[in-house]
Amino acid sequence: MQRAMQAPAHMQRITKVVVVTRRAVAKKAALAVAKAALPKKVATSQSKNF
Repeated sequence: MQRAMQAPAHMQRITKVVVVTRRAVAKKAALAVAKAALPKKVATSQSKNF
């Protein structure tokens, strides 16, 4: 229990890295699914949204 209290900054650094990596992986996965699953429908929806 005392060790957990001694290293809050180290845990914050790890959580920041995890959040960044999760966002990057989520973006890559979303792009891969969008390109692979339904190219025509995704293309039309992207043209409308963007």
